[in-house]
Amino acid sequence: MGRSASFNIDRFQILELRDVFQGSRKGLDLLSAKANAFEDPALFAKAVEEWPGDNRRASLLRAMLELSNKLDERAETGFSPMAKPESMPLVGAGQQPYIDYSLGIVSKIDALDSGAGDYHGFFGFAGYDYFGSDNLISRIEIPTSDPAAKDPILRIRLSSDYRRQKNKDMRFVPPPEKKILDDAFSRLKGVVTFAFKHLKEHVSPSQKGRVYEHLHQLIANYEYARTHSRSVAEFNTIWSVRIFRILGYEVMFAELEDLFEHEATAVNVARTLGHIIRENRLFVEIINEIIGKAGDCDLLFSPKKDGYLPIFMTDEKSGIRFPLRCAKEGSDYFLLSAGGEGFKMNIGSASDDEVREFLFIHRGRWSPNIFAPLYLYRCGLNGFISGTSSIKYAVVMGHVMERLFHERHPPNLLCICSVCPEEFLHRAVYAGRGELPESIMRYEPSLLCKMIFSTQDDVREEISKLRKHSAKGKPA
Repeated sequence: MGRSASFNIDRFQILELRDVFQGSRKGLDLLSAKANAFEDPALFAKAVEEWPGDNRRASLLRAMLELSNKLDERAETGFSPMAKPESMPLVGAGQQPYIDYSLGIVSKIDALDSGAGDYHGFFGFAGYDYFGSDNLISRIEIPTSDPAAKDPILRIRLSSDYRRQKNKDMRFVPPPEKKILDDAFSRLKGVVTFAFKHLKEHVSPSQKGRVYEHLHQLIANYEYARTHSRSVAEFNTIWSVRIFRILGYEVMFAELEDLFEHEATAVNVARTLGHIIRENRLFVEIINEIIGKAGDCDLLFSPKKDGYLPIFMTDEKSGIRFPLRCAKEGSDYFLLSAGGEGFKMNIGSASDDEVREFLFIHRGRWSPNIFAPLYLYRCGLNGFISGTSSIKYAVVMGHVMERLFHERHPPNLLCICSVCPEEFLHRAVYAGRGELPESIMRYEPSLLCKMIFSTQDDVREEISKLRKHSAKGKPA
Protein backbone atom coordinates (compact mmCIF):
# COMPACT_ATOMS: atom_id res chain seq x y z
CA MET A 1 0.00 0.00 0.00
CA GLY A 2 1.43 3.36 -1.03
CA ARG A 3 2.55 6.38 0.94
CA SER A 4 0.30 9.33 1.64
CA ALA A 5 2.98 11.73 2.86
CA SER A 6 6.74 12.05 2.91
CA PHE A 7 7.64 11.23 6.48
CA ASN A 8 9.66 8.47 8.07
CA ILE A 9 9.31 7.05 11.53
CA ASP A 10 11.43 3.96 11.02
CA ARG A 11 12.98 2.92 14.30
CA PHE A 12 14.71 -0.34 15.09
CA GLN A 13 16.29 -1.14 18.42
CA ILE A 14 18.40 -4.24 18.99
CA LEU A 15 18.90 -5.39 22.55
CA GLU A 16 22.15 -7.23 23.25
CA LEU A 17 23.32 -8.85 26.48
CA ARG A 18 25.50 -5.87 27.27
CA ASP A 19 22.35 -3.70 27.24
CA VAL A 20 20.38 -5.77 29.76
CA PHE A 21 22.09 -4.09 32.70
CA GLN A 22 22.98 -0.88 30.83
CA GLY A 23 26.52 -1.85 29.92
CA SER A 24 27.50 -3.06 33.39
CA ARG A 25 30.49 -5.42 33.34
CA LYS A 26 29.24 -7.00 36.54
CA GLY A 27 25.82 -7.53 34.93
CA LEU A 28 27.37 -9.17 31.88
CA ASP A 29 29.40 -11.48 34.12
CA LEU A 30 26.25 -12.42 36.07
CA LEU A 31 24.41 -13.24 32.84
CA SER A 32 27.26 -15.46 31.73
CA ALA A 33 28.06 -17.18 35.01
CA LYS A 34 24.57 -17.55 36.50
CA ALA A 35 22.03 -17.30 33.66
CA ASN A 36 24.25 -19.10 31.10
CA ALA A 37 23.13 -16.45 28.62
CA PHE A 38 23.75 -16.23 24.86
CA GLU A 39 22.75 -13.79 22.16
CA ASP A 40 24.00 -15.80 19.16
CA PRO A 41 21.45 -18.50 18.13
CA ALA A 42 24.11 -20.75 16.59
CA LEU A 43 26.25 -20.78 19.72
CA PHE A 44 23.13 -21.26 21.82
CA ALA A 45 22.10 -24.28 19.71
CA LYS A 46 25.60 -25.76 20.07
CA ALA A 47 25.49 -25.30 23.86
CA VAL A 48 22.06 -26.94 24.01
CA GLU A 49 23.28 -29.87 21.92
CA GLU A 50 26.17 -30.40 24.33
CA TRP A 51 23.98 -30.06 27.42
CA PRO A 52 23.80 -33.36 29.32
CA GLY A 53 20.41 -35.08 29.24
CA ASP A 54 18.84 -37.78 31.38
CA ASN A 55 15.60 -39.74 31.65
CA ARG A 56 13.75 -36.62 32.88
CA ARG A 57 13.91 -35.11 29.40
CA ALA A 58 12.22 -38.09 27.76
CA SER A 59 9.36 -37.96 30.29
CA LEU A 60 8.97 -34.20 29.85
CA LEU A 61 8.95 -34.52 26.05
CA ARG A 62 6.26 -37.21 26.12
CA ALA A 63 4.11 -35.06 28.41
CA MET A 64 4.55 -32.03 26.16
CA LEU A 65 3.66 -33.97 23.02
CA GLU A 66 0.53 -35.40 24.63
CA LEU A 67 -0.66 -32.01 25.94
CA SER A 68 0.23 -30.21 22.72
CA ASN A 69 -1.82 -32.69 20.67
CA LYS A 70 -4.77 -32.30 23.05
CA LEU A 71 -4.57 -28.50 22.83
CA ASP A 72 -4.47 -28.58 19.03
CA GLU A 73 -7.50 -30.87 19.10
CA ARG A 74 -9.38 -28.45 21.37
CA ALA A 75 -8.43 -25.56 19.11
CA GLU A 76 -9.29 -27.64 16.01
CA THR A 77 -6.16 -26.54 14.18
CA GLY A 78 -5.78 -29.78 12.23
CA PHE A 79 -2.09 -29.80 13.21
CA SER A 80 -0.09 -32.75 14.49
CA PRO A 81 3.67 -32.51 15.11
CA MET A 82 6.16 -34.39 12.96
CA ALA A 83 8.05 -37.20 14.65
CA LYS A 84 11.55 -36.29 15.83
CA PRO A 85 14.13 -38.34 17.73
CA GLU A 86 13.54 -38.37 21.50
CA SER A 87 17.27 -37.88 21.90
CA MET A 88 17.08 -34.32 20.56
CA PRO A 89 17.38 -31.58 23.21
CA LEU A 90 14.29 -29.78 24.44
CA VAL A 91 14.13 -25.95 24.41
CA GLY A 92 11.25 -23.86 25.70
CA ALA A 93 9.82 -20.42 26.29
CA GLY A 94 6.67 -19.20 27.97
CA GLN A 95 4.28 -16.31 28.38
CA GLN A 96 0.84 -15.42 29.65
CA PRO A 97 -1.65 -16.12 26.84
CA TYR A 98 -2.66 -12.83 25.22
CA ILE A 99 -5.41 -11.56 22.90
CA ASP A 100 -2.71 -9.78 20.88
CA TYR A 101 1.07 -10.05 20.80
CA SER A 102 4.03 -7.78 20.29
CA LEU A 103 6.32 -8.93 17.49
CA GLY A 104 9.10 -9.33 20.06
CA ILE A 105 7.10 -12.05 21.81
CA VAL A 106 6.28 -13.81 18.55
CA SER A 107 9.98 -13.75 17.69
CA LYS A 108 10.55 -16.23 20.56
CA ILE A 109 8.18 -18.69 18.89
CA ASP A 110 9.91 -18.02 15.58
CA ALA A 111 13.27 -18.78 17.24
CA LEU A 112 11.94 -22.04 18.67
CA ASP A 113 10.51 -22.98 15.27
CA SER A 114 13.70 -22.12 13.41
CA GLY A 115 15.71 -24.40 15.70
CA ALA A 116 13.61 -27.43 14.71
CA GLY A 117 16.64 -29.13 13.17
CA ASP A 118 18.62 -28.79 16.39
CA TYR A 119 16.07 -29.28 19.16
CA HIS A 120 12.42 -29.79 20.08
CA GLY A 121 10.69 -26.42 20.55
CA PHE A 122 8.06 -25.87 23.24
CA PHE A 123 6.02 -22.78 24.19
CA GLY A 124 4.04 -22.80 27.43
CA PHE A 125 1.04 -20.62 28.29
CA ALA A 126 0.91 -19.43 31.90
CA GLY A 127 -2.86 -19.18 32.12
CA TYR A 128 -2.79 -19.11 35.91
CA ASP A 129 -1.47 -15.55 36.18
CA TYR A 130 -3.36 -12.48 37.41
CA PHE A 131 -5.87 -11.24 34.83
CA GLY A 132 -4.49 -7.73 35.29
CA SER A 133 -0.81 -8.66 35.13
CA ASP A 134 -0.42 -7.37 31.56
CA ASN A 135 -2.63 -5.24 29.30
CA LEU A 136 -2.11 -7.62 26.39
CA ILE A 137 -4.10 -10.25 28.27
CA SER A 138 -7.32 -8.28 27.92
CA ARG A 139 -6.80 -5.27 25.65
CA ILE A 140 -6.24 -4.56 21.96
CA GLU A 141 -4.50 -1.30 21.03
CA ILE A 142 -4.54 -0.03 17.46
CA PRO A 143 -4.02 3.40 15.83
CA THR A 144 -7.13 5.14 14.52
CA SER A 145 -7.25 7.96 11.98
CA ASP A 146 -10.72 9.00 13.13
CA PRO A 147 -10.26 12.77 13.62
CA ALA A 148 -13.11 12.81 16.16
CA ALA A 149 -11.27 10.40 18.47
CA LYS A 150 -9.54 12.20 21.34
CA ASP A 151 -6.84 9.52 21.54
CA PRO A 152 -5.23 8.31 18.28
CA ILE A 153 -4.67 4.91 19.95
CA LEU A 154 -7.96 3.00 20.14
CA ARG A 155 -8.03 0.73 23.20
CA ILE A 156 -10.51 -2.14 23.04
CA ARG A 157 -11.03 -4.05 26.29
CA LEU A 158 -12.42 -7.59 25.92
CA SER A 159 -13.85 -7.68 29.43
CA SER A 160 -17.13 -6.37 30.80
CA ASP A 161 -15.89 -5.99 34.37
CA TYR A 162 -12.12 -5.58 34.21
CA ARG A 163 -11.66 -3.58 37.44
CA ARG A 164 -13.39 -6.22 39.55
CA GLN A 165 -11.67 -9.12 37.80
CA LYS A 166 -8.09 -7.85 37.44
CA ASN A 167 -6.77 -9.40 40.68
CA LYS A 168 -8.23 -12.79 39.86
CA ASP A 169 -6.51 -15.87 38.53
CA MET A 170 -7.18 -15.98 34.76
CA ARG A 171 -8.62 -19.48 35.19
CA PHE A 172 -11.39 -17.98 37.34
CA VAL A 173 -12.39 -15.14 34.98
CA PRO A 174 -15.14 -15.88 32.41
CA PRO A 175 -14.41 -15.53 28.68
CA PRO A 176 -15.67 -12.45 26.79
CA GLU A 177 -19.37 -12.20 26.04
CA LYS A 178 -20.55 -12.30 22.43
CA LYS A 179 -21.76 -8.68 22.65
CA ILE A 180 -18.25 -7.55 23.59
CA LEU A 181 -16.67 -9.40 20.67
CA ASP A 182 -19.27 -7.96 18.29
CA ASP A 183 -18.46 -4.48 19.58
CA ALA A 184 -14.71 -5.14 19.18
CA PHE A 185 -15.27 -6.22 15.58
CA SER A 186 -17.30 -3.08 14.89
CA ARG A 187 -14.60 -0.82 16.32
CA LEU A 188 -11.80 -2.61 14.48
CA LYS A 189 -13.77 -2.36 11.26
CA GLY A 190 -14.13 1.36 11.94
CA VAL A 191 -10.33 1.70 12.18
CA VAL A 192 -9.91 0.00 8.82
CA THR A 193 -12.70 2.02 7.19
CA PHE A 194 -11.26 5.36 8.35
CA ALA A 195 -7.79 4.32 7.17
CA PHE A 196 -9.12 3.53 3.70
CA LYS A 197 -11.02 6.82 3.64
CA HIS A 198 -7.90 8.86 4.35
CA LEU A 199 -5.67 6.89 1.98
CA LYS A 200 -8.26 6.11 -0.66
CA GLU A 201 -6.06 7.04 -3.62
CA HIS A 202 -3.45 4.52 -2.49
CA VAL A 203 -5.69 1.48 -1.99
CA SER A 204 -7.32 -0.66 -4.69
CA PRO A 205 -10.72 -2.36 -4.26
CA SER A 206 -9.00 -5.78 -4.24
CA GLN A 207 -6.66 -4.66 -1.43
CA LYS A 208 -9.65 -3.45 0.56
CA GLY A 209 -11.38 -6.78 0.07
CA ARG A 210 -8.36 -8.73 1.32
CA VAL A 211 -8.00 -6.56 4.43
CA TYR A 212 -11.67 -6.95 5.38
CA GLU A 213 -11.34 -10.69 4.79
CA HIS A 214 -8.33 -10.85 7.14
CA LEU A 215 -10.27 -8.92 9.76
CA HIS A 216 -13.23 -11.30 9.50
CA GLN A 217 -10.88 -14.31 9.87
CA LEU A 218 -9.31 -12.87 13.03
CA ILE A 219 -12.70 -12.13 14.59
CA ALA A 220 -13.91 -15.62 13.63
CA ASN A 221 -11.01 -17.09 15.60
CA TYR A 222 -11.91 -14.96 18.63
CA GLU A 223 -15.48 -16.21 18.33
CA TYR A 224 -14.31 -19.83 18.07
CA ALA A 225 -12.23 -19.37 21.23
CA ARG A 226 -15.20 -17.79 23.03
CA THR A 227 -17.51 -20.71 22.28
CA HIS A 228 -14.90 -23.33 23.22
CA SER A 229 -13.62 -21.95 26.52
CA ARG A 230 -14.76 -21.72 30.12
CA SER A 231 -12.34 -18.99 31.22
CA VAL A 232 -10.20 -16.12 29.98
CA ALA A 233 -7.16 -18.40 30.29
CA GLU A 234 -8.70 -20.92 27.89
CA PHE A 235 -10.06 -18.19 25.59
CA ASN A 236 -6.66 -16.51 25.20
CA THR A 237 -4.83 -19.81 24.83
CA ILE A 238 -7.14 -21.30 22.20
CA TRP A 239 -7.10 -18.07 20.17
CA SER A 240 -3.30 -17.94 20.43
CA VAL A 241 -2.78 -21.53 19.29
CA ARG A 242 -5.09 -21.04 16.29
CA ILE A 243 -3.28 -17.84 15.24
CA PHE A 244 0.21 -19.31 15.63
CA ARG A 245 -0.78 -22.38 13.62
CA ILE A 246 -2.24 -20.11 10.92
CA LEU A 247 1.18 -18.48 10.76
CA GLY A 248 2.69 -21.93 10.20
CA TYR A 249 4.60 -22.42 13.45
CA GLU A 250 5.11 -26.09 14.34
CA VAL A 251 6.38 -25.84 17.92
CA MET A 252 4.59 -27.69 20.72
CA PHE A 253 2.07 -25.62 22.69
CA ALA A 254 0.69 -26.52 26.11
CA GLU A 255 -0.81 -24.93 29.19
CA LEU A 256 1.84 -24.90 31.93
CA GLU A 257 -0.77 -25.76 34.55
CA ASP A 258 -1.47 -29.07 32.78
CA LEU A 259 2.22 -29.74 32.23
CA PHE A 260 3.16 -29.28 35.90
CA GLU A 261 0.27 -31.54 36.98
CA HIS A 262 0.98 -34.26 34.40
CA GLU A 263 1.87 -37.67 35.85
CA ALA A 264 5.18 -37.62 33.94
CA THR A 265 6.34 -34.37 35.57
CA ALA A 266 4.46 -34.17 38.88
CA VAL A 267 7.08 -36.19 40.75
CA ASN A 268 9.90 -33.78 39.77
CA VAL A 269 7.75 -30.72 40.52
CA ALA A 270 6.95 -32.12 43.99
CA ARG A 271 10.58 -33.07 44.53
CA THR A 272 11.68 -29.53 43.68
CA LEU A 273 9.10 -27.83 45.88
CA GLY A 274 9.67 -30.29 48.74
CA HIS A 275 13.39 -29.58 48.77
CA ILE A 276 12.73 -25.83 48.80
CA ILE A 277 10.33 -26.21 51.75
CA ARG A 278 12.70 -28.38 53.77
CA GLU A 279 15.69 -26.13 52.96
CA ASN A 280 13.73 -22.89 53.05
CA ARG A 281 16.18 -20.83 55.06
CA LEU A 282 18.96 -21.74 52.64
CA PHE A 283 16.68 -21.05 49.66
CA VAL A 284 15.89 -17.56 50.95
CA GLU A 285 19.54 -16.97 51.86
CA ILE A 286 20.62 -17.89 48.32
CA ILE A 287 18.13 -15.44 46.76
CA ASN A 288 19.18 -12.60 49.05
CA GLU A 289 22.84 -13.46 48.51
CA ILE A 290 22.65 -13.03 44.72
CA ILE A 291 20.62 -9.82 45.10
CA GLY A 292 23.44 -8.48 47.27
CA LYS A 293 26.14 -9.62 44.85
CA ALA A 294 24.31 -7.95 41.95
CA GLY A 295 24.74 -4.49 43.49
CA ASP A 296 23.30 -1.88 41.14
CA CYS A 297 22.17 -4.54 38.65
CA ASP A 298 18.42 -4.78 39.23
CA LEU A 299 17.42 -8.46 39.12
CA LEU A 300 13.73 -7.51 39.51
CA PHE A 301 13.72 -9.34 42.85
CA SER A 302 13.18 -7.81 46.26
CA PRO A 303 14.88 -9.38 49.32
CA LYS A 304 12.90 -12.33 50.69
CA LYS A 305 11.97 -13.33 54.24
CA ASP A 306 12.07 -16.84 55.69
CA GLY A 307 9.08 -18.82 54.49
CA TYR A 308 9.09 -17.43 50.93
CA LEU A 309 8.00 -20.07 48.40
CA PRO A 310 7.78 -20.19 44.58
CA ILE A 311 4.10 -21.09 44.67
CA PHE A 312 0.69 -19.39 44.67
CA MET A 313 -2.81 -20.57 45.60
CA THR A 314 -6.18 -19.40 44.29
CA ASP A 315 -9.27 -19.06 46.46
CA GLU A 316 -11.97 -21.24 44.95
CA LYS A 317 -14.84 -18.87 45.75
CA SER A 318 -13.36 -15.44 45.05
CA GLY A 319 -10.86 -16.47 42.34
CA ILE A 320 -8.22 -14.31 44.04
CA ARG A 321 -4.65 -15.57 43.61
CA PHE A 322 -2.29 -15.20 46.57
CA PRO A 323 1.25 -16.33 47.50
CA LEU A 324 2.01 -19.10 49.98
CA ARG A 325 4.74 -19.28 52.59
CA CYS A 326 5.93 -22.12 54.77
CA ALA A 327 6.37 -22.34 58.53
CA LYS A 328 7.54 -25.13 60.83
CA GLU A 329 5.66 -25.98 64.00
CA GLY A 330 7.40 -28.72 65.95
CA SER A 331 8.28 -31.43 63.46
CA ASP A 332 5.56 -30.46 60.97
CA TYR A 333 5.60 -28.04 58.07
CA PHE A 334 2.62 -25.82 57.30
CA LEU A 335 1.76 -23.95 54.12
CA LEU A 336 0.04 -20.64 54.84
CA SER A 337 -1.28 -17.73 52.81
CA ALA A 338 1.03 -14.76 52.51
CA GLY A 339 -1.81 -12.64 51.13
CA GLY A 340 -5.25 -11.57 52.27
CA GLU A 341 -6.94 -14.96 51.92
CA GLY A 342 -7.02 -17.35 54.88
CA PHE A 343 -5.20 -20.60 54.11
CA LYS A 344 -3.30 -23.09 56.28
CA MET A 345 -2.47 -26.75 55.66
CA ASN A 346 -0.26 -29.23 57.46
CA ILE A 347 1.96 -31.18 55.06
CA GLY A 348 3.77 -33.20 57.71
CA SER A 349 7.48 -33.70 57.09
CA ALA A 350 7.18 -32.18 53.57
CA SER A 351 8.38 -35.39 52.00
CA ASP A 352 8.14 -35.61 48.24
CA ASP A 353 5.05 -37.82 48.54
CA GLU A 354 3.35 -35.42 50.96
CA VAL A 355 4.07 -32.43 48.74
CA ARG A 356 2.81 -34.32 45.70
CA GLU A 357 -0.41 -35.19 47.55
CA PHE A 358 -0.84 -31.50 48.49
CA LEU A 359 -0.45 -30.44 44.84
CA PHE A 360 -2.84 -33.16 43.70
CA ILE A 361 -5.52 -32.10 46.21
CA HIS A 362 -5.28 -28.53 44.96
CA ARG A 363 -5.16 -29.27 41.22
CA GLY A 364 -6.42 -26.28 39.24
CA ARG A 365 -5.78 -23.93 42.18
CA TRP A 366 -2.03 -23.95 42.86
CA SER A 367 0.38 -22.27 40.46
CA PRO A 368 4.08 -21.32 40.31
CA ASN A 369 5.35 -17.75 40.38
CA ILE A 370 8.23 -16.36 38.32
CA PHE A 371 10.25 -19.45 39.30
CA ALA A 372 8.16 -21.48 36.81
CA PRO A 373 11.21 -22.11 34.54
CA LEU A 374 13.03 -23.65 37.54
CA TYR A 375 10.38 -26.39 37.68
CA LEU A 376 10.80 -26.94 33.94
CA TYR A 377 14.58 -27.28 34.28
CA ARG A 378 14.15 -29.72 37.14
CA CYS A 379 11.80 -31.70 34.88
CA GLY A 380 14.44 -31.95 32.13
CA LEU A 381 14.19 -28.83 29.92
CA ASN A 382 17.58 -28.26 28.23
CA GLY A 383 17.38 -24.62 27.17
CA PHE A 384 15.28 -21.49 27.36
CA ILE A 385 14.53 -18.46 25.22
CA SER A 386 14.20 -15.28 27.29
CA GLY A 387 13.18 -11.67 27.10
CA THR A 388 14.65 -8.82 29.14
CA SER A 389 12.77 -9.61 32.35
CA SER A 390 13.10 -13.39 32.28
CA ILE A 391 16.83 -13.25 31.59
CA LYS A 392 17.24 -11.11 34.72
CA TYR A 393 15.18 -13.58 36.74
CA ALA A 394 17.46 -16.29 35.34
CA VAL A 395 20.42 -14.84 37.27
CA VAL A 396 18.56 -15.61 40.51
CA MET A 397 17.36 -19.01 39.25
CA GLY A 398 20.87 -19.93 38.13
CA HIS A 399 22.26 -19.13 41.57
CA VAL A 400 19.50 -21.18 43.24
CA MET A 401 20.16 -24.11 40.91
CA GLU A 402 23.87 -23.93 41.59
CA ARG A 403 23.72 -23.73 45.38
CA LEU A 404 20.51 -25.59 46.23
CA PHE A 405 20.35 -28.25 43.49
CA HIS A 406 24.03 -28.41 42.46
CA GLU A 407 23.13 -27.94 38.80
CA ARG A 408 23.91 -25.17 36.32
CA HIS A 409 21.28 -23.08 34.57
CA PRO A 410 20.68 -24.50 31.06
CA PRO A 411 21.70 -22.41 28.02
CA ASN A 412 19.57 -19.28 27.78
CA LEU A 413 19.05 -17.26 24.57
CA LEU A 414 18.18 -13.55 24.74
CA CYS A 415 15.61 -12.98 22.02
CA ILE A 416 13.99 -9.55 21.97
CA CYS A 417 13.97 -6.36 19.96
CA SER A 418 11.81 -3.30 19.52
CA VAL A 419 10.54 -2.22 16.14
CA CYS A 420 8.46 0.76 15.10
CA PRO A 421 8.52 1.00 11.29
CA GLU A 422 6.40 3.21 9.09
CA GLU A 423 3.03 1.50 8.84
CA PHE A 424 -0.18 1.83 6.83
CA LEU A 425 -2.12 2.97 9.92
CA HIS A 426 0.58 5.49 10.82
CA ARG A 427 0.21 7.01 7.38
CA ALA A 428 -3.57 7.05 7.74
CA VAL A 429 -3.30 8.88 11.08
CA TYR A 430 -0.97 11.41 9.48
CA ALA A 431 -3.40 11.94 6.60
CA GLY A 432 -6.42 12.19 8.89
CA ARG A 433 -4.90 14.45 11.55
CA GLY A 434 -2.18 16.27 9.64
CA GLU A 435 0.40 15.20 12.23
CA LEU A 436 1.79 12.17 14.02
CA PRO A 437 1.06 12.44 17.77
CA GLU A 438 3.76 11.23 20.13
CA SER A 439 1.72 8.16 21.11
CA ILE A 440 1.69 7.06 17.46
CA MET A 441 5.43 7.61 17.16
CA ARG A 442 5.91 5.22 20.08
CA TYR A 443 3.34 2.65 18.91
CA GLU A 444 4.80 -0.70 17.91
CA PRO A 445 2.70 -2.58 15.35
CA SER A 446 1.24 -5.65 17.03
CA LEU A 447 0.65 -9.10 15.58
CA LEU A 448 -3.07 -8.34 15.18
CA CYS A 449 -2.29 -5.15 13.29
CA LYS A 450 0.13 -6.98 11.01
CA MET A 451 -2.32 -9.80 10.31
CA ILE A 452 -5.07 -7.38 9.30
CA PHE A 453 -3.00 -5.58 6.68
CA SER A 454 -0.55 -8.29 5.52
CA THR A 455 -0.67 -11.88 4.35
CA GLN A 456 0.25 -14.66 6.76
CA ASP A 457 3.42 -15.41 4.78
CA ASP A 458 4.47 -11.76 4.83
CA VAL A 459 3.91 -11.52 8.59
CA ARG A 460 5.99 -14.58 9.30
CA GLU A 461 8.75 -13.47 6.92
CA GLU A 462 8.93 -10.08 8.62
CA ILE A 463 9.13 -11.61 12.09
CA SER A 464 11.87 -13.98 10.93
CA LYS A 465 13.89 -11.10 9.44
CA LEU A 466 13.34 -9.05 12.58
CA ARG A 467 14.65 -11.87 14.77
CA LYS A 468 17.64 -12.68 12.57
CA HIS A 469 18.59 -9.01 12.38
CA SER A 470 18.53 -8.76 16.16
CA ALA A 471 20.61 -11.93 16.62
CA LYS A 472 23.93 -10.55 15.50
CA GLY A 473 25.83 -10.33 18.78
CA LYS A 474 28.32 -12.54 20.55
CA PRO A 475 27.83 -14.87 23.49
CA ALA A 476 28.27 -13.49 26.98
